[in-house]
Amino acid sequence: MAKPTILIVDDDKAFTDKFVEFLNIAFDCNLIVRNDSNGAAYVVKDEHVDVLFQDIHVPGPDGFEIVKRLKEFKLDAVKVFLITSWKEDAYIKKCAELGVEYLPKPLAYKLLQKSLADIFDKKGLEYKKK
Repeated sequence: MAKPTILIVDDDKAFTDKFVEFLNIAFDCNLIVRNDSNGAAYVVKDEHVDVLFQDIHVPGPDGFEIVKRLKEFKLDAVKVFLITSWKEDAYIKKCAELGVEYLPKPLAYKLLQKSLADIFDKKGLEYKKK
């Protein structure tokens, strides 16, 4: 079985550092971090990403545009979480329309850990720490 690959796209280094630390403690997985979304869809395609955490407001195309590009590339198997610290009802609605998860900051790490384990199990990925 393969390890999961997670791509995090966010321009807040303090956030990504903390998120990477959490993921490294919780899971045995491959992590890719980008601070802008230029080329993010190609990273998903070329690196065979299983889960994408994409900030909505980041330099380059916004998170909604990245989701549209993934659909154009037929990368529907990628689980997408659009993350933001903006509490906007319109964002929740747009995420639902696009078929992706809305994930507000600050992250609820315990709930996220359970959700990721479920995703990895469904995909048949090996993620447990040894």
